[in-house]
Amino acid sequence: MKKLYGTAVAMLIGVGLGSLGMQLLRAQKPPSAFYMAEVFEVSNAEQFNKYAAGVPPTVEKYGGHYLVRGGKTASLEGEAPKRIIVTAFPSMAAAQKWYDSPEYSALRPIRQGAAKARGFIVEGIE
Repeated sequence: MKKLYGTAVAMLIGVGLGSLGMQLLRAQKPPSAFYMAEVFEVSNAEQFNKYAAGVPPTVEKYGGHYLVRGGKTASLEGEAPKRIIVTAFPSMAAAQKWYDSPEYSALRPIRQGAAKARGFIVEGIE
C-alpha cells in the first residue's frame, strides 16, 4: 500500500512540475527584433539631419534603443558601408509598430527625400 501511495505522490508531483514548466515556457518574452538600416548616400544633409534629430524620441516611445547609430565602420570583406543604424526592440511586433507609427511615418518622407537607404527588421534569438 505504501508503495502505491508513493507512486501516486510521485505522479502528482511530476504532473505539477510539468504544468509549471509549461507555464514558464508560455511566459517567456517573445524574441527581440532589430531594425537595421544602411544609408548609402545623403543628397541633402540639412534635411537628413532634421530627420535624424526627430527619430530618437519615436524609437524610445515604442520601446526601442540604439545599438549602432553611424560611427566608424571597417570593412572585413567587400565594400564598407557608409552609415549603419541598428535599433533594438522588444519584439518584431514592437519594431513594426514603431515603423508604422504616425510619429515615424511623418519623418520617413524627409529621409526618403534626403538620402538613399534601405531598412529591414530582423528577429533576434534571445
